[in-house]
Amino acid sequence: MRKANNTQVVAINKLMLNTTESYVNTFVNDEDDISSLSMYADDVAYAANALVAFNATKDAQALHDSIMQQDTLVREYYYNVLVYIERNNLINSNRFCCV
Repeated sequence: MRKANNTQVVAINKLMLNTTESYVNTFVNDEDDISSLSMYADDVAYAANALVAFNATKDAQALHDSIMQQDTLVREYYYNVLVYIERNNLINSNRFCCV
């Protein structure tokens, strides 16, 4: 496991939190369907839990894997986080999916 340094941890946190905010603003604001809102809440909770685990371990591979296990829409929404992890060589290149 390659651990992210403090600068990378800060950058990944900012990317994750800004992306989550954008996700909520895009899909939740005009939504009235309870089942859809529940699904979005699950997506946000999953991302938040993945970020909490990342902050505890600084394990970028685990965060990358967590994002990749999401549904296509969510995974594509967090594309910028995946690219940051890959471009900064925080995971082995054989695990890259974006770069």
